Amino acid sequence: MAELDRREFLKLVGTSAGAAAAAGCSDLPEKLIPYVVQPEEITPGLPVFYASTCQECSAGCGLHVRTREGRPIKLEGNPEHPVNRGKLCARGQAGLARTYHPDRYQRALERDASGQLAPVAWDQAIAKLAAAVGAARNRVAVLTSPVGPTLSGLLDSWLAATGGGTRVDYEPFAPEALRSLRHRLRDRFRLRRALHGALAGRARAPDLRGARRRAGVGPRRAPGLRRPAPRRDREPIRRVARAQAGHRGDPRTGDRARRGRRRERSRR
Repeated sequence: MAELDRREFLKLVGTSAGAAAAAGCSDLPEKLIPYVVQPEEITPGLPVFYASTCQECSAGCGLHVRTREGRPIKLEGNPEHPVNRGKLCARGQAGLARTYHPDRYQRALERDASGQLAPVAWDQAIAKLAAAVGAARNRVAVLTSPVGPTLSGLLDSWLAATGGGTRVDYEPFAPEALRSLRHRLRDRFRLRRALHGALAGRARAPDLRGARRRAGVGPRRAPGLRRPAPRRDREPIRRVARAQAGHRGDPRTGDRARRGRRRERSRR
């Protein structure tokens, strides 16, 4: 092996140092935060909680959504909500799978002649859907899970604009006993709009103050009834009214408020 003299050694060291310095000064793009203008309510590294409502079934349980930098990362029950009182079933806990599941549909798909789903451009998919719906007219059926009043009204307007059709709300865990009672009351007192349309978001809520007969199911009573609800039901309803969907909050706030009210009552 040839000996390395002093001059060759200095050349090798100088070349290596220059290459390392050039690599360290390169202007490589790096993404530090997921947005350019940071919202004032978000501090990177700290979670922000939002009050929301679970849409996995028709129960409508209250949620606390934990987010990091604008992304939901955990769902928990809202202890101030009168329906679930802080509990959340496995189906509700799995609600984040709608957003992050790797097998979710992320683009428009079209079934080809072989029966397989293939990606298609959004403009092309919308054009084909509009043509098929326009040709079918009133033979169109829309199958959905139970939806809120806003989306329900939008679907009804869409069906009316496309020539009519059928709306079908399907819920595998539907409360059949309550549904059967609702149909019996509807037929007996002719309350189709009050017990069906209003609950589905297709009509205005009835005027309960002017009604001569009123029937309710469960401990919670609708607004307008003279008999007040028990205090244990009235307080959570009042508190949750200040934490509607989209409002920020800390799950610990409700506990502090309850302790403050207890101390105030004890002083009295």
